[in-house]
Amino acid sequence: VYWIWWYNNQVLTEIEAKRTRASDFAVSVSRLPPIGSDAESLRQHFSFFGPVASVAVSTDRHVLLGLLERHRALKSRWRHLHLECHRSLRALRQSSHHASGVQLRPESRALRRSHNKLLAIIEKHWAELLRSRDELRRASAAPSVCTGHAIVLFKQLADAQRCVRHFELIRRHERSRDGVSAYSLDFRQLYFRVS
Repeated sequence: VYWIWWYNNQVLTEIEAKRTRASDFAVSVSRLPPIGSDAESLRQHFSFFGPVASVAVSTDRHVLLGLLERHRALKSRWRHLHLECHRSLRALRQSSHHASGVQLRPESRALRRSHNKLLAIIEKHWAELLRSRDELRRASAAPSVCTGHAIVLFKQLADAQRCVRHFELIRRHERSRDGVSAYSLDFRQLYFRVS
């Protein structure tokens, strides 16, 4: 039984080693500076190794997501207020009118006051909804901060392998020099300059 498992595992390993996957064309980049690391600058930088198909930069959008959630809650509350206003208006009309539409008696003052209060709440809520929409537009137009991670996808497998090899050599060189010199240059300073 063990031999069968071992043999199957060896065969699967050989098959996996021969197959080319989409992830073989991708290079994961980390420790990017938060400012100035946009997709276009990364594309230009990595095009040194060959044509780049696409770049995906991880950005911090927690503020925008919070504003989206707040705006969604305000819109939901807006719909509930409209339903409540419709019910209030219907109750007000039923208190004074006949089913045929003829007014039989004056409107109930208590129902009119509650309806007017509801209209004032709706007006305040409308202003808050407009402010929320403006905040959301400003936040979505603002430049996003990079979290320090990106995925660069090359068009050719050889280009991706060349890029990985290049940065692996840089890492090895850094590790071999740790503690040797008093001044250590971070290679990120060479490639990514904040303007």
